Amino acid sequence: MINSSLTRPLAVVTGASNGMGYELAKQFAQNGFDLLVTATGASIDEAAQAFNQLGANVDTVQADLTTYEGVETLYSNIQAPGRPVDAIAINAGIGVGGEFAHETDLQILTFSTVPKWTIPEQGQGKKMIQPMSPNRDLKH
Repeated sequence: MINSSLTRPLAVVTGASNGMGYELAKQFAQNGFDLLVTATGASIDEAAQAFNQLGANVDTVQADLTTYEGVETLYSNIQAPGRPVDAIAINAGIGVGGEFAHETDLQILTFSTVPKWTIPEQGQGKKMIQPMSPNRDLKH
């Protein structure tokens, strides 16, 4: 678990092993946050080493957030240290290449909903970053 002074804020970043999630976690680390980062593969450990070199205390969770078990694993790891969460960037997912404007049915895009679980104690910042993702179950 994260071993840090409670004076440093804590950010949780999903999908942090590469791409946008990696860059978000990097920004948090460069701005004085400790991190709890997650991804499906072992590459999250390499990413954590890079964030650690930026001064962050980093804890990793390898979990598939498309499954109930993966979400529960992340949630229990968020609660375990008993620290308030100051920021959360929900960024898990896979991007699909192609020409977005011509290959995407914009009728079915919506902002993701807030996760079904809540974090009981949040820090002072109460920031959440949640990128837009397709949700094919909702029709407008």
